[in-house]
Amino acid sequence: MFKNVTIVLALLTLAWTSSVLAEPDWADTFYQYRIPVEVDVKEAGWNAVPVSESDITTAINRLEEYSFDPLFLAYNQLKVVELDRSGRVVDRKTEAGFYLVPDSGELMTADTTQPIPTEKDAYYLVRFVSEGGKYPPTVSYEQTFPVGEPPRTQAYMSSYVPRLLPKKKMTHECLLRSDGQALKLNVDKGAVAGRDISVKKMKIVFLANFKTPGRKKLVLYYQPLDALYLKIPAGRRDAMPRLSAKVGPIEAAQKYVGRTKYGLGSNTAFDLWFADTTVKLTPDTPLPDKKSDGIKITTAANEAQSFQIVVAP
Repeated sequence: MFKNVTIVLALLTLAWTSSVLAEPDWADTFYQYRIPVEVDVKEAGWNAVPVSESDITTAINRLEEYSFDPLFLAYNQLKVVELDRSGRVVDRKTEAGFYLVPDSGELMTADTTQPIPTEKDAYYLVRFVSEGGKYPPTVSYEQTFPVGEPPRTQAYMSSYVPRLLPKKKMTHECLLRSDGQALKLNVDKGAVAGRDISVKKMKIVFLANFKTPGRKKLVLYYQPLDALYLKIPAGRRDAMPRLSAKVGPIEAAQKYVGRTKYGLGSNTAFDLWFADTTVKLTPDTPLPDKKSDGIKITTAANEAQSFQIVVAP
């Protein structure tokens, strides 16, 4: 039944290359999703834009069998592209995205053993210097056990920090989302010295630096990552801007499939199709819209490349 399926292996001597061609108007195929957004800007400069993590995940979840959690949004895997009224790209690297903005002064006191009061669901950035391979001061908030399991006495969420820090002198950051309990950092002999620790309450907000005022057509390109640890936005601002833009309707998300899956043919008994290894499949996964007469796989010399053949009755 596979007589019409041909497999072509191209052996390259340098590096793996993709045979997938980008759709003409897809600005960057690294990003799997994009969401068009209309923004009304009254004044040029830095503006707060009311786009949330939930806006992005809600839009892309309409395309998927599995849901993405806004809590674990990959802030640094977001790219903003500006279009003109005809849909042509004006700026491929618009200065926009999610930023960390301080929402308090320094919260760490001289007595580093004292708990720090926190607000439920608020974010706190712990910044510290370590040397000699010690434990991070946030070690008690690492997510070894699920929330509700007996060994875990708190419901804080955290970004990833190695349990055993590198020996060389380094500055580290850990983002925490409070469960409402006071923040208690480990500053004993096994952790870093208290004088090297900073704790500040933070906001995570979508900001954009617009060169001109007016109605803007933005496209948010997004690529999800894992859903276990909080992500720390690389963008930083010292304070919230005085300007605020308005957002129109957030349009339906679009997904770049490329040649990751495509139909190979069908008969009265079944449909046959191809899917890359990275494509998640369930019995309810719909048939792909794209069709192909065969399978083409590109790989490097001496490299193994797996793939999936789907037989759907």
